[in-house]
Amino acid sequence: MVRIPLPSRAMAVALLAIFLNLAGIGYAATGGNFILGKANSATSTTALTGTPAGGAALSVVNGTSGLPAAAFKVTGTAAPFTVGSPTKVTNLNADLLDGLSSASFEPSANVVQVNAIQFPLNTNQRFDLGPNFSLGASCSSSGGTDTLDEVVYNHAGGTMTATASELLGQTPKTKNFSVSSGGSTTVESLSTASTANNHVTVIARVNGEIDTAVFAAFVASSGCEVLGTLTRAS
Repeated sequence: MVRIPLPSRAMAVALLAIFLNLAGIGYAATGGNFILGKANSATSTTALTGTPAGGAALSVVNGTSGLPAAAFKVTGTAAPFTVGSPTKVTNLNADLLDGLSSASFEPSANVVQVNAIQFPLNTNQRFDLGPNFSLGASCSSSGGTDTLDEVVYNHAGGTMTATASELLGQTPKTKNFSVSSGGSTTVESLSTASTANNHVTVIARVNGEIDTAVFAAFVASSGCEVLGTLTRAS
């Protein structure tokens, strides 16, 4: 009687692996090979270091239209992936920025800078903030008192309605006003006798557009300063 020897343990493991792969159950665990088309798991970081002559160290392409090339899932609030460079990534779009959607931000073309630092006494500055209105700043000195007048000009046809929320020292107040087409009004007259700084937000509505100007004005013995931004939104 001829006896056929039983397979060795190593051969048995190999045969089991082949069986599992053919059955579609197999996967690679920590320390094993990465198996394409199968579920792989690891209990430590899997790293790839490459030195290609050109191109990326890792390239992933999905030939099925409409499906992503890679998917990242995390548990809890951890970031799905991290980057090690501040360099801008071309064509990388984000749906949210600090929890806000793109609809919460205005294009940079709709933001106008207001910036006239230290312009001399007895001079005027004018900032064209958009098609609807301008901000004027008149710095003058009379009887030892330096004064800065902040004036809003209406360029649009029809009446511009506006609200100025001001912070003079520690006293907040709101001022509603209207300016006819081609007209102007003084938002605030600031002097060294009252306060040294004036932070103002002007929200103007005209022709279906909402313009928000946020600026700070300063008056001193050597001159005046105005700086801030205007944001236009339809």
